[in-house]
Amino acid sequence: MAESGLTVENLRGRVRGFFHEAQSMAAKAIVALIVAACVPAHAQSAPDFTWTQHPTVTWADFKDQPPKSVAYPSAVSDTGFKYQLVCRNGMLDIHAAAFFSPSGSWAKPDERTAELLKHEQGHFDMAESYALRLRKAALDAKVRCDDRAKANVAGQRMVAEFQQR
Repeated sequence: MAESGLTVENLRGRVRGFFHEAQSMAAKAIVALIVAACVPAHAQSAPDFTWTQHPTVTWADFKDQPPKSVAYPSAVSDTGFKYQLVCRNGMLDIHAAAFFSPSGSWAKPDERTAELLKHEQGHFDMAESYALRLRKAALDAKVRCDDRAKANVAGQRMVAEFQQR
């Protein structure tokens, strides 16, 4: 169940122990940087859902089949976050949401344990944590929509942090 008043602090406990459009030119540059770093490209058949829509994954959410030649890992969760940069009152703002892609997620049938599902849930929780952090970073940066250089620096910093995790 989704927690009310969701914050990064609320999610920290859940993710501990787990691994991992726009109106101005500045906003478009940030979108290009972050999309390239965060959203995998693949054909989709099952619709993605957001953390807010469906915060807890189950094995039934893993719709793809594992590759036959893969010995490791036991499961793959296709998670990340989607966002849209907007100009609000002359300042850069962002709408961000974590997603889970069932058609890109799989698990070996004989290795679907509660412990492994908890681990895969951690990936989804971390994506939500990053979506919240991205929103906070955009607001804290106080970037005017017409300040391209500052927006680029803020965007690069956000992408670098995501890639280090």
